[in-house]
Amino acid sequence: MKTRTRLMNAYANRYYHWQVKRRLSRLFVQRWHSGDNWEAGATGQPPVILLGMHRSGTTLLSKLLRPAGLHLGDWRGADTDESIYFQNLNEALLRLASASWDEPQPFVRALKNVRLSEAMAGALADYLNDGSLSKPFLGKRGESLFAQASPWGWKDPRTCYTLPLWLKLFPEAKVLFIHRNGVDVAQSLVHRNQRLMNTFNGSLRCTTLSGAFELWEMYNQQCLRWLAEVPATQQHTVSFENLMTAPEAELKAVCEFLHLSGASPDLGALAGRVNPKRAHAFRKTPALVDFYHAVADCAMMREFGYEHVKIQD
Repeated sequence: MKTRTRLMNAYANRYYHWQVKRRLSRLFVQRWHSGDNWEAGATGQPPVILLGMHRSGTTLLSKLLRPAGLHLGDWRGADTDESIYFQNLNEALLRLASASWDEPQPFVRALKNVRLSEAMAGALADYLNDGSLSKPFLGKRGESLFAQASPWGWKDPRTCYTLPLWLKLFPEAKVLFIHRNGVDVAQSLVHRNQRLMNTFNGSLRCTTLSGAFELWEMYNQQCLRWLAEVPATQQHTVSFENLMTAPEAELKAVCEFLHLSGASPDLGALAGRVNPKRAHAFRKTPALVDFYHAVADCAMMREFGYEHVKIQD
């Protein structure tokens, strides 16, 4: 039990992360030198991929969907609800391209190298197909992730950059994208970063609102770029603010999209977990209101309709 608790803490799973990185790196090197393209091995139900920038509501969405019957991993981050299994795989992928969650652009350049992206996809396929490695996600060993019979998926914001590789493996995956006002996201990133800097795990980019906001723009731009290549029937977009103000209707639409109605979720009870005051929370802080006025007219804010937020109720 102590080991499992340690692994479920997103900031205390360094040893497991090292194991994943080492194993995936070895599989990548084998694929790189062999030149063999990966072969599709998905025979089970396609996954649900929760897509969205850090601090944009992906954690809330995952916590609402798990009771509705969506399996999102047995070992999850204590603070983020992220699947430890997929979090570490995504982190290892970024590291292969000398990228990180707050400096992700090198990974986009790596994807343009066909041989490199094929080797990464092949390494991923080999890792997911190895049932001996599935315990952190399934809670048991011996089963391939390509052979799941019930609704499953994962939430990890790094997928905003690694999505093309996952879609190579699971071309029929359903992608659930959530976005949130960039000012609220930036403030949340800066607030979290102040705590993380005390343990030397912080991000220099997120020490300022402008730096964190720029990262929000980059992530969402990348999400929209990838989503443009996903069939309309396989994607659904959720506004964090709409989820706050009309949670039951939004959850009903999401459950219908994911075909989770068979789980008979109590949408009213799930909606009761939502705090409507979190929608455009920046309006309570004068300094954030000033920052909003400075960025409200940028392209990404306009893309999501955030350029005309009513400041006073």
